[in-house]
Amino acid sequence: MFDAWQRYIWDDQKKEVVYVKDQVALPLDKKISVGKPASMSDLKKRTTIFRADGVDMRDDKEVTGFYIRIHKLRTLGGYRPFDVKGE
Repeated sequence: MFDAWQRYIWDDQKKEVVYVKDQVALPLDKKISVGKPASMSDLKKRTTIFRADGVDMRDDKEVTGFYIRIHKLRTLGGYRPFDVKGE
């Protein structure tokens, strides 16, 4: 995925993705390793775009609740990371 602010980099030694900037592209105090990227076959298993049951994502309360949680945590994590504890 393209990131114009280049918040993350590829660590070639560890073969992992490492975040070096926060949501607004300010440098982090320390690098945060988030592990290896998922394989394409694993991503296809976990996606909500191609559902086998035919339910639209917007009609699925569990998916909608999860998206709301992600939005909230990304916003807090980017602007008020000290409020994220225990979320």
